[in-house]
Amino acid sequence: MRILAAILLLALGVSSANAQPLQRSINIDLARQRVSITSGFSGTDVLLYGAVDQRSDIVAYVTSAQPEPQIVIHKERVFGIWVNRGSATFTSVPVLHTVVSTRPLADIAPPQVWRNNRIDFAALDIQPADPALAPYREGLINAKIREGLYAMDDKGVVYPDGRLFKANLHFPASLPPGRYTVTVLQLRDGHVIDAAVRPLTVNKVGVGAWISDLAVNNGLIYGLLAIFIAATAGLLGGYAFRR
Repeated sequence: MRILAAILLLALGVSSANAQPLQRSINIDLARQRVSITSGFSGTDVLLYGAVDQRSDIVAYVTSAQPEPQIVIHKERVFGIWVNRGSATFTSVPVLHTVVSTRPLADIAPPQVWRNNRIDFAALDIQPADPALAPYREGLINAKIREGLYAMDDKGVVYPDGRLFKANLHFPASLPPGRYTVTVLQLRDGHVIDAAVRPLTVNKVGVGAWISDLAVNNGLIYGLLAIFIAATAGLLGGYAFRR
């Protein structure tokens, strides 16, 4: 009911925060701005909803606010054994990049629009942008697609009624903690009319978060605890088999 009320406020051009008229042609919000990763996390969806001044094409994308370095290794099979044939280090790789839209991007705007806004996978700001590393870059993107971290859904945004739209943003089980940005573009006649941005935070909670924090900030204690658990498990296993 709270989400429905917020959508109605957006459609009326009223902000739920201060009930003042909105000046933008697009207004959006998220059903929640935080995703919690537990030990049994298997992925989740976050509802994006909003309203526009008149029905338009909508393209929404989620990307990581802090790109990370990543090493890509090229392997080949030689005489039945996989061996390394080279590697490339990329210093700035978006951890996540998923795109949802009202229809295929090619039907909405020219390719240059997607390149300018770094929406197309080929236009992502992955550094270094060295042409010699193109095969490694392509391999990196394909690996991200297989993991579900890079994805496109050209029917992911729908208009359930009038000027109101919604989309389910999917976050896979392999999603790492961090800060993410949800950007929504409103397009008309192949041009971006307006845009809106919302932050989203992903963090670990529960025992998994405690273990991860211990491993990062207290390596010695984490190592001793791991040895203790392994030794205890071994003793209990040996005792059980003797019986």
